[in-house]
Amino acid sequence: MKQQIILKIVVDIGMTVMLLLLMTYELIGEAAHGRLGVRIFALFITHHILNRKWSRSVFKGKDTPLCIWQTVLVN
Repeated sequence: MKQQIILKIVVDIGMTVMLLLLMTYELIGEAAHGRLGVRIFALFITHHILNRKWSRSVFKGKDTPLCIWQTVLVN
């Protein structure tokens, strides 16, 4: 696999794990919740930077109505 694809997968897995941990506020405490919140925000920004090509192509108008509808439903 290409290195960038592996990085995208690692970022997505990291975001998923952190989201699950953030939902356990009572178990992890306020300080850990705050640190995880900052880290997931950094991963969120990284995720959007890594996927900027997809973001640009969404509004170019090359998609079929079915593809646009699927994008709306998923996001």
